[in-house]
Amino acid sequence: MLKSFLVAVILIAFQSVYGQSTEDWITHFTNDDIRISVRRSDCHYPEKGVHNAYLLFRLENLTDSHLSVAYDLQRAYNGKASNPDTNGFSFELEPGEEIASDCDHLKDGLHLFIKMLEPKGKSILSGFELIDLTINGKNIAR
Repeated sequence: MLKSFLVAVILIAFQSVYGQSTEDWITHFTNDDIRISVRRSDCHYPEKGVHNAYLLFRLENLTDSHLSVAYDLQRAYNGKASNPDTNGFSFELEPGEEIASDCDHLKDGLHLFIKMLEPKGKSILSGFELIDLTINGKNIAR
């Protein structure tokens, strides 16, 4: 019962944070080496008839050294976990460098589909987790 309640609270919090378009980045994970931030963006491609909402990622190297960052993504749509993306995403960041996705450059591993805006879609991102996060080969988070 408590577990179900906590899952519901987390999903509600996720929807309130990621349910609105924002230009502000929200820190999802940070340590002495890296900051991983996210923001929601509504992306419109009228020439293709596509109007989708995405969760965009930004990776920032907070050190004065080269970083190799890798992770897998676990997603949930409509409250149900999908199979984890275990192909792995990896990025190389120079000292102080940041990389990010935007509507014009949806880079693999740096964006998640939230939902279709037009036409209205039934599948909606309800949660995500970075799994097997490694920095310079050292596992930081499961």
